[in-house]
Amino acid sequence: MPRDLIRVARNVYEFALPVTLEQAAVQITSTELERKASLMASSMRTFRLHPWSELFAVWTDRAALYESETKHLLAVANELCSLVRDAASSRSELKEDEWKALRVCEEMATFVYYCATIREICDSSTQVHNEQHDTIVQLLGEMARARQAFAIHPALAWSRIDRLRLGAHWDALGSSHWT
Repeated sequence: MPRDLIRVARNVYEFALPVTLEQAAVQITSTELERKASLMASSMRTFRLHPWSELFAVWTDRAALYESETKHLLAVANELCSLVRDAASSRSELKEDEWKALRVCEEMATFVYYCATIREICDSSTQVHNEQHDTIVQLLGEMARARQAFAIHPALAWSRIDRLRLGAHWDALGSSHWT
């Protein structure tokens, strides 16, 4: 978490002009998505397994992901979650490397969901943004806890994000039903 905080602080500092919270969130999540996708796509290529690992590599290579609208990011998170659920349904047939590849997909799906939700919290057109400053701070605190949950398991982070979204009266993607 401290490395994430330092990286985000540097990103915010690099903005030469005054920016809105929304602009900063989009810029930072885009950068983080690009880094994470590149790292995970590289990991997936080492597995060279099922068609779903190939699919993962293809969509993470699409530059459009990093500059996507929040709605598109939510759709990508949902697609990846479905991919993981489908692959996990044949758990007795999966080998150890396949489970590792599946875990990479879980992490990426959750990270995309996380970034989309950060953007939505900071979006000036949302109901939350028009409420008190304390509400935004509280939601960002919840997202920090969701980020920490990644260390335990992506499904725990996913669950925290879902609860936050439901509490804010936003569409939630529902239970991940992962391993």
